[in-house]
Amino acid sequence: MRKIGGLFASSAEWETRNIYWKFLDIVKLVALSLLMSFLVYLVLGGRLDTYALLTLGRVVSLTVMVMVHIQYRFWPSAAEFGMKLYDFRRHLKTGVIWGLIAKFLPTLVIIAILLPLSVLFKELLAGIDLESNLGMSTLPLFSLEWFALAFSAVVIAPVWEELLMRGIIYPYLRRDFGIKLAVVVSSLVFGLLHGFGFVIIPTFIAGIFLAALYERTGSLAPCIIAHAVFNLIAVAAQIIPGLAGLV
Repeated sequence: MRKIGGLFASSAEWETRNIYWKFLDIVKLVALSLLMSFLVYLVLGGRLDTYALLTLGRVVSLTVMVMVHIQYRFWPSAAEFGMKLYDFRRHLKTGVIWGLIAKFLPTLVIIAILLPLSVLFKELLAGIDLESNLGMSTLPLFSLEWFALAFSAVVIAPVWEELLMRGIIYPYLRRDFGIKLAVVVSSLVFGLLHGFGFVIIPTFIAGIFLAALYERTGSLAPCIIAHAVFNLIAVAAQIIPGLAGLV
């Protein structure tokens, strides 16, 4: 238990950065994001599949939020989030290592639990999807749409989701309800954000690792790097024979 508690050791940077949000700020950002996504749906809803719409909605939302921030400054700066270029260089190795752990450890744990059960219940694992295909499996490999979704998965999604999950929701819950509940709730929301199937479990566990990483470093940079590594492996599984069976 002491080792588990050490996983969430708090960084001193939590005391020096103004990363706590007001509820009204969260409402503004969520409303703005939903509005942009809805407008994308109205304009392109009949031309793109669901995941492509979600991806484009994220891109537009993130772009608009950055523009609004530059104009009105109603949310923390990149420095307060720990997202300066220096932060990415400093935490590169840590982010990559944690990304690999967050990707493979949950899958190994789940398989270790389910594999014995599959002996008793035939084909139990066959009907369970441990991996989200990021909406790319139905696209022609290396097509323009495929590259667009791959870029979104490895670059846009890590920034957008880490800003939302660890940058906004987690500090808000941490302030009012403590670290433990903040970790559980933000990780659960992170899992639900990726769907309602079995994939919730590995993404929930990955969310716990990412929350722990944010707590230990006080910076979103390693979380974004880890998230990018997490998604990059999923993208690589689409093109490297045999890798899909491992992730």
